[in-house]
Amino acid sequence: MGVARLPVLVTIMVAASACAVKFEAPEEPIRLQIDITIQQEVLIKVDRALDDVFEEHGDIFGLSGDSE
Repeated sequence: MGVARLPVLVTIMVAASACAVKFEAPEEPIRLQIDITIQQEVLIKVDRALDDVFEEHGDIFGLSGDSE
């Protein structure tokens, strides 16, 4: 009875080894290209310019001349 199961076991072992998954590191390094735009400096300049306008012409906007 054990000899009759031998071909089935061999077939299962061959089928299992054919479905192997391999993980390999790439030959080339992975490169990420990131395009970042920084607008913080521009916003600070505009904010400061608006503070100056509000201080000089606060009455036009319904504000007092002294913001601090």
